[in-house]
Amino acid sequence: MATRRKLTTIFCADVEGYGKSMARNEEATLANLDKCREAMRNLFAHHSGREINTWGDAVIAEFDSVVEAVRCAVAVQDAVESIDGDGSPLQFRIGINLGDVIDDGKSVYGDGVNQAARLEAACEPGHVLVSDTVHSLVNRQLTLRFEQRNDIPTKDGEDVLSGYTVRRDRTNAPVEAPDLNRKSQLAYTARKASDVDQWLARQPRSVQVAGGFVVFFFLINLLFGGLSTPWFIFPAAPFVLFIIWARQKLDKNADDLEE
Repeated sequence: MATRRKLTTIFCADVEGYGKSMARNEEATLANLDKCREAMRNLFAHHSGREINTWGDAVIAEFDSVVEAVRCAVAVQDAVESIDGDGSPLQFRIGINLGDVIDDGKSVYGDGVNQAARLEAACEPGHVLVSDTVHSLVNRQLTLRFEQRNDIPTKDGEDVLSGYTVRRDRTNAPVEAPDLNRKSQLAYTARKASDVDQWLARQPRSVQVAGGFVVFFFLINLLFGGLSTPWFIFPAAPFVLFIIWARQKLDKNADDLEE
């Protein structure tokens, strides 16, 4: 069969301490490995991936989408953690790389695959290690935390390789983002509202009234719908424009008096 070159996302995984697990209990380890591989195949199909090869405890798959490959890898780690069967849970290392490979219809070959394998070998057990290229394409698409790795071992003749460890313990979202619970969000908003109240107290009566309406609409929006749909902007807009106009007028009067 003729070969062809293509750009694809390579997923490499193997088991940490597989030899020791086999030495302790071969049957339980193999049973757990079969369950983990079945879970992986189901997740590959769900994320539009394709299992390419397996040997020993290793698995190689490919994905058309870099984002789906990382999503699948995280889902795999979540799934295998709960599989213990008759022995201890197996911990997988997963490396993901986007690269140009040779496809012969049965498997893929080339430096793109080799780099994914190097990332997998350097990965911490139970985690995912992605290449710099993969990170650049997914870090704004996924709510995961990434830690840079510049200590990936190299052999003579190999290019220097760096990457990012995917952490599943928290997200990249800003502190004030919607991952805050409602109680924390309300407390934060209350502090900001207090600052606004102090500013309004120093303003003329007309500005205070307009500002009061803006705060009122904002609080109603927050209490009944959160800030995912900020509808308060529309009814508050005329009052904000009035405040800006009033402040400009006051500043102009103050400049005239100084002159």
